Amino acid sequence: MRKEWIPIIIMGIIIIIGLYFLMFVKAPSVQAPALGAGLVVTNIKSNDEISSPVKITGYVNDSGWSGFEGQVGSVELLDGSGKEIASGTMAATTDWTKLPANFEADLNFNAVPDQQGTLVFHNENPSGMPEKDNQFSLPVKIKAKE
Repeated sequence: MRKEWIPIIIMGIIIIIGLYFLMFVKAPSVQAPALGAGLVVTNIKSNDEISSPVKITGYVNDSGWSGFEGQVGSVELLDGSGKEIASGTMAATTDWTKLPANFEADLNFNAVPDQQGTLVFHNENPSGMPEKDNQFSLPVKIKAKE
């Protein structure tokens, strides 16, 4: 084989490998987090289906969202008519005195028919002053457990 064919063969192999990756190897999907002012929910996005039990994870990074005594707020699940069917505490999983502070919350609820619902997040407000209240709503689809 002549030496001038070696670069052409190498380029052909590189092109074949590149085409293989483009056609058969899928990039991991990245789920955009749900964002509220100062609150980021990392594992549930708008209109995701949830069923009991559900673990909610995310972090707070200011704008009225911060930690106090190991928690960063609370969350409630409302059904399609606005009735509360579950609530929980957003417990800090990292140092709550430093932002961003990660959290997780577990919600358990009785079986309900499939329907629209809303997760409503409330900030931790130890002052009790109404002007420091903050909340973020995230629409979800409640799926009956099979």
